[in-house]
Amino acid sequence: MWGYNETREYKIKHITNDYLYYRIYITDKHKDAFAIDIGEIQFFLPSSIFLIQYNTQLYTFDGLNIVLSPSQELTEDNFTVNGFDSPEGITEDQWNNAFLDKSNLKLLMWTKDLEKTEAKAECEIEPFTPYNKLENEFEIYMATDKETTV
Repeated sequence: MWGYNETREYKIKHITNDYLYYRIYITDKHKDAFAIDIGEIQFFLPSSIFLIQYNTQLYTFDGLNIVLSPSQELTEDNFTVNGFDSPEGITEDQWNNAFLDKSNLKLLMWTKDLEKTEAKAECEIEPFTPYNKLENEFEIYMATDKETTV
């Protein structure tokens, strides 16, 4: 049950400007309520939409997997129809499974915000030392150029 003046947010994939009206189905109400009152509904498109380019192919994220984009055109329509809101939902395993070699991997961003002149990407990398990664499966050798006598 919602409280008075409570705001809830729901993500709807692929909202476009193609429709003049949207229909809302209310499937349940409180047992004592005779009416339901909706004060305001707002639809917001994300300020930035993403696609992934790997070599010459475009990919998208469907919420579960990185998949080939149905359109391979680099157009506003492809971003708005097939793009995804944020790369933050993509796990490290999903990136690694989809793209073994990341040398030709690009995260493409589209925006209608003409004031946006830069984008910032942050990556969390757990610090490590080679000793930790090798898990005691190594030997240490010391090498010198030549023996010298003093």
